[in-house]
Amino acid sequence: MKSILFFCGSLYGKSDKYAVLAAEIGKICASCGHRLVYGGGDRGIMGALAKAHLGAGGRVLGILPGFMRGWVEELPGAEYCYVSSMAERKMRMLSESDYALVLPGGIGTMDEFFEIATLVQLRQTNIGLGIVNQDSFFTHLVSQLDVMVKEGFLGSYDHLFDIFYDIDSLFDFLRKL
Repeated sequence: MKSILFFCGSLYGKSDKYAVLAAEIGKICASCGHRLVYGGGDRGIMGALAKAHLGAGGRVLGILPGFMRGWVEELPGAEYCYVSSMAERKMRMLSESDYALVLPGGIGTMDEFFEIATLVQLRQTNIGLGIVNQDSFFTHLVSQLDVMVKEGFLGSYDHLFDIFYDIDSLFDFLRKL
C-alpha cells in the first residue's frame, strides 16, 4: 500500500465534471489499495475525492491546521490530524505520502504544487509528483512553464512531475505504484 497525497480544490468549480473526476480517482485509488492523504476538507472536489475513496473502502488521512477546526465536517471513517499552521500542514502531508497528485483547484492548490515541485527541483524530497490534465485544465500552466524554459528562468521540468492526460493512464500508473 502506498499513500497518495492529493492537492485539489475546496470548491466544486463551474462544472460537475471536476467532482466526477475527483470521485472517480478516489475510487480508483481505493481499488489499488492506496491510502488517500489530503487537506481534510469535506466540500468541493476535495470532499468528493475523499467521500468516494471512503465509499470504496479506502483509508483516508485528512490534515488540517488547527484554525480550521470546526470549518469542515469530519468524514466518518477518516482519520484526522491537526497541526499548527498551513506550512506545517504541507510538510506533514508530504511526510505521510509516497506520491502527490494535483487535481483542479485554485491558489492553494497551485501553492502546494509549486512548493513540492521546488522541493523536487532542489532535491529536498524524492516524492513523486503528478498533475491530472484531464480536459486540458493545466495546459496553460504547462505553457507558462515552457515560456520560463524558453526565457532561461527554468531548465527542463520534465523530471519534476508527471502529466496524466486521461483517467486510464492515471489508473495504469496507480496500479503499478
